[in-house]
Amino acid sequence: MKRVKRLAAAVLAAGIISASPAWAAEVTISPALPGKIGSTVQDPAGVILNQPQKMALEKVCQILPELKDLSVRQRHDYEGEPFWRLSLTDSPQGLIPGIDNISAHLTFDKEKGELTALEIQNPKWASEEIPPPVLAKEKAEEFARRLLGDRIKYYQPAADMGYGGGSTRDSKGNRIVWASAAVQFNRLVNGIPLLNSGFQVSVDAAGRVTGYHKTDSDNIEFTKFPDPSRAVNKEAAEKNYAGLVKMKLNYLAHQPVKQLTFGKGRNETRPVLIYSPSFQGPLDALTGQFPGDFRGNLPQTEKITLIGEGKRFIVNTPEEAVKLIADEFGLDLSGMKSAGAEIREELPASGNRVKEYYWRAEADPGPDGKPVKMMRFAHLTTLADTGQLVGFNLRDDSGAGREGAFSQETARKTAVQFLQKFLPVGEAQFEIWVPSANEDWIPAWVDKGKLEANYSRPPQMYFHFNLTHQGVPVTDRYYSVTVDLLTGKIVSFYDGSGSPAVILPNSKGIVSADMAKAEYLRRHPLRLTYIWPEYFGQKAPAPYLVYLPASGTGWEYIDAFSGKTVAPEEILFEQPTQ
Repeated sequence: MKRVKRLAAAVLAAGIISASPAWAAEVTISPALPGKIGSTVQDPAGVILNQPQKMALEKVCQILPELKDLSVRQRHDYEGEPFWRLSLTDSPQGLIPGIDNISAHLTFDKEKGELTALEIQNPKWASEEIPPPVLAKEKAEEFARRLLGDRIKYYQPAADMGYGGGSTRDSKGNRIVWASAAVQFNRLVNGIPLLNSGFQVSVDAAGRVTGYHKTDSDNIEFTKFPDPSRAVNKEAAEKNYAGLVKMKLNYLAHQPVKQLTFGKGRNETRPVLIYSPSFQGPLDALTGQFPGDFRGNLPQTEKITLIGEGKRFIVNTPEEAVKLIADEFGLDLSGMKSAGAEIREELPASGNRVKEYYWRAEADPGPDGKPVKMMRFAHLTTLADTGQLVGFNLRDDSGAGREGAFSQETARKTAVQFLQKFLPVGEAQFEIWVPSANEDWIPAWVDKGKLEANYSRPPQMYFHFNLTHQGVPVTDRYYSVTVDLLTGKIVSFYDGSGSPAVILPNSKGIVSADMAKAEYLRRHPLRLTYIWPEYFGQKAPAPYLVYLPASGTGWEYIDAFSGKTVAPEEILFEQPTQ
């Protein structure tokens, strides 16, 4: 599932750091033994900070004392950029920091000297565990309060949290993993949160702040925000929303039993039958209706029977990969150079390691002799142990802006014919997503001329095939195929059916869809929110005031047998199977 990308923002307390554009005299920050910020020993690297920059750094060090024992390794302050950046480490001067060294990266606003981004990686903090929500929010709010001072009142922590992390590896294969919870703080306007505007604080399992990211602007045009007193009442909005929501049955072969942890292979899972809503979009709070500038519905679907031929595609070398791409996809990679191959960690759902082959083309020179920013690259993925093909993708933007020559029906036949060659021998039932007429929908406020110049893609049609059990789609057992409407050829394929086989619950004895809908609406009450949409860098003329359902944990689901919401920590009683 695609997840909405969380954005973030924050500022330092007013008056603590100079906002004067005329920076004061420069001061050398000199690391020693292996160097502490503010040390007076001469730094051989000669990293120079002026006085306001030093004050900005020292302010952050007061909040995060662990940074005081690090040395300043690099400063980036390029002309024309609105930010300056610092890299800190505990590695001795002259040595390249390794996997066992602490590193920190900070970004500051050049005009105001305020922290806009922070990332800390300490090998002693490495952990694949995530913090309890209460601890994460407590530590994130404490950090934010010290950073913003009184201005914390203009932000509100979001009810839900995100989880993620990072890792590093040395040349010997040693790997360190950091996991964290990300607490989002949204900017308040008229006492109402503005989504995608605020800041995010990352906290590890021990409650330490490991990251911070600011993205909003201080120059908010408050006069453009709709007056919340004009919103329809919540009861009327809930009634309209209930009329839009339809509940759909889905199987999940590998639903997590416990909260997922970053960096581990397979997590404990179980097969479940669930209800999920077909509509999760916003309601215009001024009209109580679905706004035309948004898409909130799941794609239309239909059932289809395919006859598998059982053909297997095996690749063990780059040369075999190029040949398979030519023979089975009809694509020519000439003009593209091999960028090597890489074996990656096991896929979480299947436990299989994968090997990926890469190719890319050099940018062609434009009229002025400078390279044209035209994407053209490809990669092919196999199971590392067997060489069996599981994915392929070609991106070639040379056809951007042109009108497709092949119809949706022709593209669909092409996708089906290819997939049938790949499927196991025999009949199989699928649910296919039907591309809608507005698949390439663009909001009315978008300048399409600018869009074509910078973000246009060749016309393509994407098909998604879910395997079914007892007529119900199995969400995590699927295939996808993308057809180029200029050439009629397949440019993308992925086999998402490789997870271990499990016995799925019998679909008999489930609760009604209406009962599941009532549970969904109860657990996800509507909340008044501002949204200021963007589309590939273009911003809507004004924000929207909308009603949105409250977010869940991200992994919770409505059990089709009990009609109740289940979180990953909870384990359902066994259901009869067939």
